[in-house]
Amino acid sequence: MVGAFLQELAIYLSYKGGKSARNR
Repeated sequence: MVGAFLQELAIYLSYKGGKSARNR
């Protein structure tokens, strides 16, 4: 259960970080 939550969080952070880096 916790693994799925961490995976979702990692994907969310990766998506947000990637978008920010691309905008930069």
